[in-house]
Amino acid sequence: LIYAIPNAHNKGCSSLDVTSNGKILVSGGVEGQVRVWKIEPYVQSMIGVLKEHYGPIESVHINCFDTEVVSASRDGSCVIWDLIRLTRKHVIFAHTQFIAAQYWTNGVQILTAGSDKLIGYWEAFDGSLVREVEGSKSGPINAIDMNMTGEYFVSAGTDQIVRLWDYQLGTEVAVGIGHATSITSARYSPNGKFLVTGSSDGGVFVWTVPEKYHIKIPSPDKEGKNANRKTNSSDSSTRKTVQYRPTRNANENVRELES
Repeated sequence: LIYAIPNAHNKGCSSLDVTSNGKILVSGGVEGQVRVWKIEPYVQSMIGVLKEHYGPIESVHINCFDTEVVSASRDGSCVIWDLIRLTRKHVIFAHTQFIAAQYWTNGVQILTAGSDKLIGYWEAFDGSLVREVEGSKSGPINAIDMNMTGEYFVSAGTDQIVRLWDYQLGTEVAVGIGHATSITSARYSPNGKFLVTGSSDGGVFVWTVPEKYHIKIPSPDKEGKNANRKTNSSDSSTRKTVQYRPTRNANENVRELES
């Protein structure tokens, strides 16, 4: 144990994120408050309490510049906060209980998901809706996560299905089936080759991302840093599905999504 913050939230802490330098921690609480902490080797001090939500905070995510944080709540709102001034910038409202929110890799847009089974794209600078895609047909979406280039993201929820998406096209490109209960969390590996998902029955599954959806490193001989980030439309129309039964052997929970 390096450090602990006792009684960080009086009703329980429900979400966390930390800045890239590890010096600022943002926590969301069941009581609806977002709290900002300064992390030092021997002392952790609260430097701000952000009060706008009236329901539990389900997700907090800091942008790539460490200047903003978005909080998602079951009260039907997402709030974009200025992490420097510790003030509210914009509020996103929708007819849903927000469960997950995440900045795109360059911080210009925000992805949200929740009880209405929709994945929303929002402009970070004013909180306006860009588009919505149907992320599930039978239940709330509990988790979203993006690869480090922002080309693809994963979603998962109570329908027990792991879905891989093309961010720009908003289309589903791969599917993983294996969980026996509601999926509560999903994360990309830093190299973009694996997904890890957890479910309410305690199961943790590791998925291999199809090679065509791995992170593409731009070539130095191409113009522009995103020159190699092109999407093959024929690939995006094809879904891959893997089905398997949960097993008591943890090693057998690693499965490959075959092309």
